[in-house]
This record gives sequence, C-alpha cells and structure tokens, in this order.
Amino acid sequence: MRQAQPDDGALIEMVHQVEAVIGEHQAWQEENRRMAPEVFDALRAAGLWRIFKPAELGGLECDPVTGLKIFEEITRFDPAVGWAVANQAGIDTFGVLLPEEGAKEVYGDPGRPVAGAWFPPGQATPVEGGYQVTGRWAFASTCHYAQYLTGMTVVVDDSEPRTGPDGSPVMMIVFFPPEDAEIIDTWHTLGMRGTGSHDISVREIFVPHRHAWIMSPLGVERSGPFKGPLYSAVPWVSISCLGPVALGIGQAAIDELIRLASQKSPSYTDRSLRNREVAQANVARAQATIGAARAYLHQAVDNVHRTAQAGIKPTLQEGVQVQLATCNALEAGSRVVNLVHDTVGTSGIRQEHRFEQLYRDGRTISQHAFASLSRYESCGKVLFGLPSDWGFFYL
Repeated sequence: MRQAQPDDGALIEMVHQVEAVIGEHQAWQEENRRMAPEVFDALRAAGLWRIFKPAELGGLECDPVTGLKIFEEITRFDPAVGWAVANQAGIDTFGVLLPEEGAKEVYGDPGRPVAGAWFPPGQATPVEGGYQVTGRWAFASTCHYAQYLTGMTVVVDDSEPRTGPDGSPVMMIVFFPPEDAEIIDTWHTLGMRGTGSHDISVREIFVPHRHAWIMSPLGVERSGPFKGPLYSAVPWVSISCLGPVALGIGQAAIDELIRLASQKSPSYTDRSLRNREVAQANVARAQATIGAARAYLHQAVDNVHRTAQAGIKPTLQEGVQVQLATCNALEAGSRVVNLVHDTVGTSGIRQEHRFEQLYRDGRTISQHAFASLSRYESCGKVLFGLPSDWGFFYL
C-alpha cells in the first residue's frame, strides 16, 4: 500500500539527522575519495536513499521539487554527499526503462543506491536469454554501496555494431550486480572527492533481457512500481538533480561569507568586511543569482511534473526548459563561488575556512556532461527548430 509522502518539514528534518555524522567524516571522505561507511549508514537510517524510489518498493516517491529542496539542503553542509544522494535519486527514475520483473530486482532495496555511468559505451553481444557485456565506464558515483550498477553499451552483431533505421548504432542501457564488476581507483580530482566517482569495469558478464533496455522513445502507458507521474518525466527529472547541488554549493558559500563578514577586517583596513561596500554589493548579487536560478529550476521541473500528472508526456519544449534551468543553476553556482572567493580575500585560500573546498566543488560539478556549457548548444538547436545533438532529449 502506498504511504503518504512526509511533509517538507519532516523531510528536511531527515537531512539534519545526518548532519553531525557527515561533519565528523568530511576529512576522511576527502582523503579517501569516497563516502565513509558511517555516512552511508546514517543516510540509510534517515531514509535519504528513498527520495525518488517508488512507494511500491518502499520508497518515498517524492514530488520532484520537494526532492530538489532536499538535495540542496544536504549539499549546503556537504556537496559530495548532496551529489551522491541527488545523483542516485536521478538514476532511480530510470527504473521505468525496465520491465516490471527486472525493475523490482534492480531497485528492490530502498536503502541502497543504484549507481553507475553511461560513458564511454561498452559492447553487448546477444546470447541466449540476454547479452554478453564488456565495458568500462567513468564517473560511477557511490559505486562502493550500490545494489546494482548501470552502464551504456552498443549492441554488436557478428563483431559489428547493430544500426537502427537512421544508420546510427543501437544503444542499450544495462544493469548488473556489483559483484560482477571491478571498481578501478581513478577518482583523483580537483573537487567533489567524497563522491567516490571511480571507474567501473566488467568483462564478458551475462545480462538478462529483463535488466537491459534498448534506447528508444518512451510512451506514457506503463504498469508496475514505476507507473507514477514522477517516472513519466524521464529524463528531465534526472537531469534536474544536478541543479540543486550547484545551488547548494553557492548558497553555502554565501552563508560562509555572511558568517565571516562580521569577524574579518581586510588587511591594511580598519573596517569589517560587512561594512565594506564591495562586500555588501557582492553578497547581494550572489544571493540574487542563486535565488533566480532556484526559482527557474523549480518552475521548469514543476511544469513537466504537472504535465506528467495529467497523463501526458512532457513536450520537448518543456523538457528543454528543465535542461536550460539546470545548466543555468550550474553556471550560477560556479559564478557565485567565484564572486565569494573574490570577496573574502586570503580567507578563500586557507583550509581552515570552507571557501576553498566550496570553490573546488563548484568548479568540478560545473563540468558534468549533462549540464555543462555544451548543453546550451544542444538546447539552442531545439529553440531554432533543428535536431539536437543530445540524444537523451528524445527518450
């Protein structure tokens, strides 16, 4: 039986239940480049891996804007953990790709993430009952704790890529147990170190048909645990999960600036930072930037969700607004950490302050392929009435 979604206040309280545990293990996560086991356990106990999982499988199946608020709140006190929760929630919406039996197997544990990445594509050779899969994928965040992993493949017949009607290779998404994969220690980065986004690799493993999906446009009629409107807005809800991470980083930088401003007097001056006009203007500009980006993102996501609730597939034009709002959120977060960094002076380079970590994390998340500056071009093609180069727009 479907349970009622907790109200926003109860959900935010879930976040604050884990704040102290995350704070205790931030240094360990930075050094070890993965989530600490204690943090994973705390997130599980608080129910934060369940945000977008189907209610039928023990999830919360939150409406997407509520989810975005939760992801931003987590990010404000730890960007890597915020990303881990937001990213796996986005991946949860892709359970709609699988037949009911396969979806229940892959997403059956509401307290663990489904993790992985889709580039570069591996190879999948048809065999009896499924596919033989080989591949290596980068950026598999939270892979150490996954109940299943996922990757993208090219379908290969007789050593040659299978092609579709338009001549393009046939692409397929596969899901496989973590014990079938190797985690390769590759996550040496400027920022977001605690996400543990290492490479994952498989060699000639068997993936049954029920754990594979050949990429093609999705309809709106479906049954099983992923039949709700949250999952009818694929891929837009998943794409939007990047946005609150960037916004949370930017908001955290603003919060830190406000705290510092009453304590610090810049070198060779006799006025506190908060009494300097440049700092006053910069904190206001920063807050306006984050506030505007947040409003655009929430409105765009709410629009596609309302369309899905009406039993209608969101249009490409509605989805492009989500993509644009997400790109704008990442750009806004990056712009704000730069602005704050310029405002706080040498406090921005000292490890005893959060500014340098927020700067590194904000710059790192801004490079994500699903919301980097390159996606503006993908959206611009659609706005001009041209086919986009970004195939995910056409699911």
